[in-house]
Amino acid sequence: MLNVTTFSPALCTISNVMFKRKIVNTYYYLRLYLNISKNDYGNDKKELIDIFISTTNELLSNYKLKYDIGGSGYGISKGDTLIGIKSLKNKLEKKGFDNLYTLSCYTHKDDIQCQIFFQFKRNPKFSRVSYIVPVNGIDRNKFVEMVIPKFKGSSVINYGYGFSVGKGFLPSSENYLKKSLFSVSSKTNGILYAFEDKVEECLKGKVKDLYEINIWNKKQTERLTSFGISGTQTICDLDYLILGKEEISGLKSVAKTVII
Repeated sequence: MLNVTTFSPALCTISNVMFKRKIVNTYYYLRLYLNISKNDYGNDKKELIDIFISTTNELLSNYKLKYDIGGSGYGISKGDTLIGIKSLKNKLEKKGFDNLYTLSCYTHKDDIQCQIFFQFKRNPKFSRVSYIVPVNGIDRNKFVEMVIPKFKGSSVINYGYGFSVGKGFLPSSENYLKKSLFSVSSKTNGILYAFEDKVEECLKGKVKDLYEINIWNKKQTERLTSFGISGTQTICDLDYLILGKEEISGLKSVAKTVII
């Protein structure tokens, strides 16, 4: 496994000497929370992995993709953990899905990475999916409308959000890699980890925050529209709202009681 993409809350700072740099937003980031309620968790994983792979290939059709399996018993080389799609499917067919807890996808050309991460909450069993895709050729609405229907048929999407990011963004911590002359570092994200400790609150209408892309269940929409927030669109029984940065700033104070 590549350490910078794991979901560990441990601080991975190597050096405190860092350079500041201007972030140029060239990617969209999307994070989904799925409540997996089926009894056969292995079969559920298989179905979601198939959807994850097909969606990733559709979003990144112009890129050569490599995969990284997180889990024991898959016979991954310690030297190079990245494998192609054929090798990935062979390993999953032989070893099954029970020991798999994360699957990441990378390109060598860019900072693009996609990840599906299973069972970080046991009751209910929430899993999460994250995508980083290039902005070019796709707008935020199209991004949402491409991804949501894929997953909605096999599981329950309870919540999602997204925003524009630049190179070096890490979905594991939602922070950026920072580079100095001799080191690379990343900060932990206490707000993110605190939210995931009580992610089931989204079933009661709570949200992590307001973002450029907001994907809400009906309870969340009901609570947020009671504060005068409007303009949502509906897709697969979910509501989504696209906001500009100025709109977000103006609405946060209104909806602060709904934000976890």
